[in-house]
Amino acid sequence: MSLAGRLSPLLLLPLAAALLRVGAQPGWWLPELALVVVALRVWYWEKDGGRWGEYFGGVLFYSLAFYFLGAAAAWAWLPPLAVGLFLGLWALVERGLYRGLRRWLPCSLGGALALVAVGHLRFAFPMGGVPWASLGLAFGDRPVSLKWASVLGESGLSLLVALWGGFLIALFVRRRWWELLPAPLLTLVAMVAAAAPPAVVGGIKSVAIQGNLTLAQKHGEEGAERPRYRMRQVFDLQTQPTLEALIRVPDAQLLLWAETMFPYPVMPVDQPGWLRRPWPGRADEEVEAVRVSRLWKSAVAAILEFAPLDCRFVTGAHFYEPVASRIGPEYSPRSSEFMAFAWSGGEVTLVDHFTKQQLVPFGERLPLNGHFPGADSLAMVIFRMTRLFPRFAASDRQGPLQLGDATLGGAVCWENVYEKPFRQQAEDGAQAFLVLSNEAWYGISAEMEQMVTATRLRARESGRAVLRATNTGITVLVDGGGHPVASMDPGVAGFLAVDLPLIEGGERTPYMVWGWALRPLCAWLATLIGLLGLLLRPRPQGPEAGSAVLDPSPGRK
Repeated sequence: MSLAGRLSPLLLLPLAAALLRVGAQPGWWLPELALVVVALRVWYWEKDGGRWGEYFGGVLFYSLAFYFLGAAAAWAWLPPLAVGLFLGLWALVERGLYRGLRRWLPCSLGGALALVAVGHLRFAFPMGGVPWASLGLAFGDRPVSLKWASVLGESGLSLLVALWGGFLIALFVRRRWWELLPAPLLTLVAMVAAAAPPAVVGGIKSVAIQGNLTLAQKHGEEGAERPRYRMRQVFDLQTQPTLEALIRVPDAQLLLWAETMFPYPVMPVDQPGWLRRPWPGRADEEVEAVRVSRLWKSAVAAILEFAPLDCRFVTGAHFYEPVASRIGPEYSPRSSEFMAFAWSGGEVTLVDHFTKQQLVPFGERLPLNGHFPGADSLAMVIFRMTRLFPRFAASDRQGPLQLGDATLGGAVCWENVYEKPFRQQAEDGAQAFLVLSNEAWYGISAEMEQMVTATRLRARESGRAVLRATNTGITVLVDGGGHPVASMDPGVAGFLAVDLPLIEGGERTPYMVWGWALRPLCAWLATLIGLLGLLLRPRPQGPEAGSAVLDPSPGRK
């Protein structure tokens, strides 16, 4: 069939589904629209809707879901559209898997499982996956959904939403009675197994600084100023609300700065060598490692000298490993780090740190870790367009942090939307979580509300409080039940002083024990069954051999 033949009124179904799914996300319209999305997608598949319509719907959804990326680019339309064109391919994968599942299952269950399975794959592949704008995230602000998140988590809520969407479409087609069971049964499991948050056993008097620095203030014009002068400007701007906070909260035990708001590079103090890094518009920066160590220690001391002796300063910063040669092709490996500083033996020390594990695709890393021809040139093009340099190194340093008697898990920016880092650190004894993020990249947008919603789900999944320290907002404390306790408005400078609740490190929610495995189990099982169905499905014969007509199954009505 020609392209013109496929552009029929049926095309409205995936386009409407895309708009409604975006509208279901936090900060937009109603989460309940997500249920209708499932029904529209399945109905389009049942009507043998074409591939172009499916792809257009995927491109529309992902372009709108990531519209905020345009705030960091010279051409605002380009990053969201590029993401849409790439991730829109997952819509075709959903359609293809449905064809395989449809051989064995009725449309209500086949459609729900196709969405769940491909959604899980998208959260894992490629380049660490893109866990954003899930069906479960849409319901993260609903009280009953938060309660059930202690059992199902965001991934299980996505499964539940898909099953209820399948339930809706089953009501309007000929069906077997058992098609209506999965959604109510999973709901019953969530209701019965839902647990109250673990008991609070202590707290840390914490101060989170929201500096509200714009990208222009933080980065300046490309090549316009010396790197060290720009760093000092950023440090001074961030220090102003910090000193005010320490005056008003003289007994603070924990001081937080957001991701990369500590502008100076950090290097190990006991390793010789050089800091070598590229600087767009200028010659490569080449500084002896010992001088870099003196610089960051002096900067931290300027902050901690106004804080109590037992106060810990936690911030996000870039950590560089030294290279042996001042001149050469090798640059210092750089990682995005979660760092904790304190006084020890009369001097500032880096008491603990770990590496951001989930790096932003194309913002912090390239496909194949940049091991392909032209990777360096591509990285510099991305940097000039977005100020994001996708050349971060990974390390085996993982949280949680040990800060005195407290064990605190942590996440940096993008990691906030991943379930696994929080679950793993909770398993390793984290008593609460800290999230360090710089939302200035995305302007004042719905992205901020969606990030907070993801934080609320992470808190409920683990039963642990989460304190988000951000540059432009939303800085907020969320308790172990997923409820915001105190917050700052976005787009203002200041600080948030709170007592961060701690629980026993050995506490486990039902989600941590077994709930996290529900969606992966269903997803991989559905993938295997769907692939088997595609392999066994006979090829169409005759003039329709190139069309999208599905092979009917005994259960299809």
